[in-house]
Amino acid sequence: MSVHEQAGAHRHEKSDAHVAGVYQFVVAIFAVMFVAMLAMWIMFIGLEKTQPQFVQESSPMTLERGRVIPSGPRLQVVPQGTLPEMRQHEESILGSYAWRDKGQGVVRIPIQRAIDLVAERGLPAWGTAAQQTRPAAAAAARGQ
Repeated sequence: MSVHEQAGAHRHEKSDAHVAGVYQFVVAIFAVMFVAMLAMWIMFIGLEKTQPQFVQESSPMTLERGRVIPSGPRLQVVPQGTLPEMRQHEESILGSYAWRDKGQGVVRIPIQRAIDLVAERGLPAWGTAAQQTRPAAAAAARGQ
């Protein structure tokens, strides 16, 4: 019997592929998938028993009946509408006079007027003379 006749009788190379191993692998994959689906099914049954309000609120039937509003912080429904209102409010604050602290005589002035005053008078000196000489006095005391 020739080599070709022997190969034709077996229809595959026995040394290259282990058909039984491939079948075992496929069966193992299906078994793992079945166990995972079974575990998920048991988990959902347990959730229905322990947390029925959660399952009922988030079910597709509830979503069809009406909108369920969750508890907790609310997001803006129409953020495009509130942005112009917020900017208008900020502009009114920046462009108007008002008391900040009437007891101490502190006022708020429009930002353009504040820019003009700084351009005319300059910025105030930062700190007093005593505060500016403290670092030098401390360095002299350390002997530097």
